[in-house]
Amino acid sequence: MGKSSEVAIDSIDYVRARVAELRDLELEKEELEARLKEVNQRINYISFDSLVDVMLEKRVPKIRIDGDGNSPPFEAELLPFYRANIAASWEEERKLEAFRSLEEFGASDLIKTRVTFSFPRGEKSEAIRLVREHSSLRPSLDESVHSSTLTAWVRERIEAGRQTPPLETIGARVGQYVKIKRI
Repeated sequence: MGKSSEVAIDSIDYVRARVAELRDLELEKEELEARLKEVNQRINYISFDSLVDVMLEKRVPKIRIDGDGNSPPFEAELLPFYRANIAASWEEERKLEAFRSLEEFGASDLIKTRVTFSFPRGEKSEAIRLVREHSSLRPSLDESVHSSTLTAWVRERIEAGRQTPPLETIGARVGQYVKIKRI
């Protein structure tokens, strides 16, 4: 009888040890995620703000740093930056203003329009009938522009010297950033 109770105790101790290991790993993961968030924020600050200012001021469009110990050589280059996004989370009025602005600049073909009909549960037959008969119900209209498409449009217009809508209106940010790469 002593052996079977020893196995049970050993088994419970093993389970406790694995749970403790899992707990420690979860805590370590939380610490690493917090540290990664801090590092990414610092990288963004240096890449998009502080280093850009210094490289512009010193008129250094590209620079190389030699390897040091275990760190390989790297090259940093000042490049143009374009980003545009009409966020789905924006208030409806702001989104409509952005779409109107694009239309005024002849870019209505960038706008994707989706019409959706919603039916309560159990009314699939009504939905099928709508599709078959194209009956008129109250649809919801959703417009969007893919951020990559909008960004490319903004970049093309700016690089061609053409006017764009106010950048804030279409959620655009234009500037420079420093790209660093291992060489």
